[in-house]
Amino acid sequence: MALKEYCYINFESILIRNSWVNPLAQSHYYPDMVCNSFYGSVLSDSTCSQMRLDYPQCA
Repeated sequence: MALKEYCYINFESILIRNSWVNPLAQSHYYPDMVCNSFYGSVLSDSTCSQMRLDYPQCA
């Protein structure tokens, strides 16, 4: 792509935010997000169980 083909985007006002705002509270729900998602689990059952068991030690 030639340089002159780039399009102009006006970033006069933009908000980019990380949704990881409270790791202590959010990490409690991480196993549910990756193990019980609408799309299916991305981890094995044993890994999901271990994550739930390990949370109190990590938090």
